[in-house]
Amino acid sequence: MTGGNTEELNVALSGRYRIDRQLGAGGMATVYLAHDIKHDRKVALKVLRPELAAVVGAERFLTEIKTTANLQHPHVLALFDSGQVGGTVFYVMPFVDGESLRDRIEREKQLPIDDALRIAREVGDALHYAHGLGVIHRDVKPENILLQGGHAQVADFGIALAASKTGGTRMTETGMSLGTPKYMSPEQAMGERTIDARTDVYALGCVLYEMLTGDAPFTGSTAQGIMAKVLTEKPAPILPRRDRVPAYVEDAVLTALEKLPADRFATAAEFVVAISGASGATSASTRARTGARAATTTSRRQLIVVAATVAAFAVAGGWLIGSAGANAEAPASYLALVEPGQGPAFSGVARSVDISADGRTIAYSARHPLGTRLLVRKLDASAPVAIPATANAFHVRLSPDGQALYAGQGAAMHRIQMGGTTWTPLNLEATSFLHYAEDGVLWWSGMLSTGSFRRGLDGHDSLVFPRSTVTQVIQGGRYGLGTENTTGTNSGLATWLDLRTGATRRIFEAPVVELRYTMGYLLYVRPDGVMLAAPFDARSGTITGAHVEIARDVSVSGAGFAQFGVSDNGTVVFVPGFNNDLVRVSRSGETRVLLSDLRRYHSPRISPEGQRVAYDDVTADGRDVWIVNMATRDVSRATFQRDGHDVVWAADGRAIHYLAGRGGKLDIYRTQLGSSATPTAFQARAELSYTGTPLADRSIITMVPGRAGRGTDIVRLRPDSAATDTLLATTADESYVVPSPNGRWFAYTSDHSGRPELYVRAMSGSDVQLQVSVDGASEPMWARDGRELFYRRPTSNGAELTSATLDLGSEPRVTSRKSLFDVSNFDAAGPHANYDVSPDGSWFVFARRAGADHIVVLQNVPELARRIARTGATP
Repeated sequence: MTGGNTEELNVALSGRYRIDRQLGAGGMATVYLAHDIKHDRKVALKVLRPELAAVVGAERFLTEIKTTANLQHPHVLALFDSGQVGGTVFYVMPFVDGESLRDRIEREKQLPIDDALRIAREVGDALHYAHGLGVIHRDVKPENILLQGGHAQVADFGIALAASKTGGTRMTETGMSLGTPKYMSPEQAMGERTIDARTDVYALGCVLYEMLTGDAPFTGSTAQGIMAKVLTEKPAPILPRRDRVPAYVEDAVLTALEKLPADRFATAAEFVVAISGASGATSASTRARTGARAATTTSRRQLIVVAATVAAFAVAGGWLIGSAGANAEAPASYLALVEPGQGPAFSGVARSVDISADGRTIAYSARHPLGTRLLVRKLDASAPVAIPATANAFHVRLSPDGQALYAGQGAAMHRIQMGGTTWTPLNLEATSFLHYAEDGVLWWSGMLSTGSFRRGLDGHDSLVFPRSTVTQVIQGGRYGLGTENTTGTNSGLATWLDLRTGATRRIFEAPVVELRYTMGYLLYVRPDGVMLAAPFDARSGTITGAHVEIARDVSVSGAGFAQFGVSDNGTVVFVPGFNNDLVRVSRSGETRVLLSDLRRYHSPRISPEGQRVAYDDVTADGRDVWIVNMATRDVSRATFQRDGHDVVWAADGRAIHYLAGRGGKLDIYRTQLGSSATPTAFQARAELSYTGTPLADRSIITMVPGRAGRGTDIVRLRPDSAATDTLLATTADESYVVPSPNGRWFAYTSDHSGRPELYVRAMSGSDVQLQVSVDGASEPMWARDGRELFYRRPTSNGAELTSATLDLGSEPRVTSRKSLFDVSNFDAAGPHANYDVSPDGSWFVFARRAGADHIVVLQNVPELARRIARTGATP
């Protein structure tokens, strides 16, 4: 059987894959578009060239290729499957419905500079990740870089490595070579057996050179001629051919193309830093260059430290962590970057980032196409690790030793051991104020009530500080820091606490959101997001020196905490502010700004007549609901409880429902707009997950923490009654419930199949359920006519809004599905949708991200504070 015979392949792969057509052929494999029968999806099936398969040996090749199946990165095309049938070796990867970088270069010749640099950064990040796992690509070229939504995915990772390791000298003896001459490093061209990450850096330099100039650095009529130039000639400068390319970019590319590996960047991460050009650094080499500008002599080592200190370095890509922070005389600020569209998740009511006491581990809640996920990152590791958890777990806290993670799931806190798979529930409400002392005593405060409790080793709780919220336990559990809330807003007064006697002392009178202690310094965040530091005597609770500003734009919650963590060794981690604008989007994806003032718009809902939009926002005065008139753009405040959120319109448009805290519980409130009457409470419950949707009979469809072990269940609450009707409760996680406009159906997501999919059920209680989505879903919303469901569908590069047309007759069915537009840059939420659809179904309202997409790590903060105090410099 030959790799190019489609009929033979279909016979051989019968029952597993169905070959549709050939997509292309390369030096190593023929590529087919195929249908994965088991999973009902399109895939790219690659058949190894028969002559190559004969040389490398099928069994050994398939054994080696298994290493690539462990590569999980947003810019790495995953390996789904591999095998052999009838002597034909094949491997299967996702089908990318886009184009290759080669296609784009051939069409445009030269790419826009920003696009070229972004693609190079994304590819560089993928390479750095793989290199950290010991995998060298060996065949980086435009054909192996696929573009979807403009973002890069690197294909065939490890294929060349597997062929090299299995083919060995037999390939050389038969005249076959691995790699493509235009992108081969000199050491590859010379046939050296041992190559490292710098070979891929060279190839990426070639690719960026071609994106900027339209040609590879070395070209020729034969492979031998090209390889001769690779070994003997220097690449032509870029600037004479395209003078708008920044000088530092040219210098970085030419450094990557050095003949000797020792003269190139040591890692792909260094190359990414160099082409970003932060802090005005213009050279990545230690030697002078001739050409269109004078050279600088900044070393690559210096460049990493300088570039990582500035916020201008917040580019899309994977994590990029430097390693020079050990120098106590040169404190460094590192921007820890996360994958595009899946950065740290903003929450106005729950802590989403923390750091271990030793400063080595960061835990954070990250955005995900289907909600959020928990990630843990060792600062010396190449990538974060996902923690198994239900969607939308918040209140992230690390144990003092960094060996366990705590998070709120549903209404309770849970604990998981690092490396484990099972979450253990704690007899404790979900809260961001949780602190373990060295003796095992737990200090905690509720999210909706004032006061701090001590839980002893016997599990008994006692209220020790009725007016203060403990924010940190210090000095081995002898003392603590806290805020005394005197205003009812998200800030309070800085307070020193004697944990043994219950005595308190005001540290200073200015309002703060939260405060921490490390290495002789008090760190605190003001309501405006500015972080300050001051020398502090922890035993007496007194400031001993000047306050200095060390950071700005720290994300501040309306629930009385800031999104930051502090380690015992002076390392600080924080999430920058997550502001966005409010936009109107047509079905074709055309976007128009409704409110350009950057704020924290959340859960926008369009009024029944389509003229107003309600949303909640976190301000210095707390979290409340606001309404904008779309015609005049006038904004008015609708609630005044400093904890109003998740708004839903009443059917007549004259009232709203929303969620707010009261006495340690959540309550659904209704308020009449334009009236001075006190809002009426629906039900006070500790376990409510969402406001829900009111029906015609005044009952409300919502969600509560699952009673069958995990996730949430779907329930119907009756007005003025404690009765609860369970509509759906299984061992799976049912979420995102929304009833149809006529009240006869409800849509929801469930992960019982292994991933969240969208379903529809009859409100009458029938067991018949219609599966609406086929490849993942979240955030469903009905069209007002009840014939269409919209939902967020995950893609390889983010997410898109999808429309499903339904026939809800005697035999409910989906009649069509249509992708509308990319929503990767629009904020997601859970367990409810974070957007709405207009009454006529022609437009939508979204909160569009405009804030940072990274986490900031400040190392050696005490030295940083001392330096600022000496020099008067601002951060």
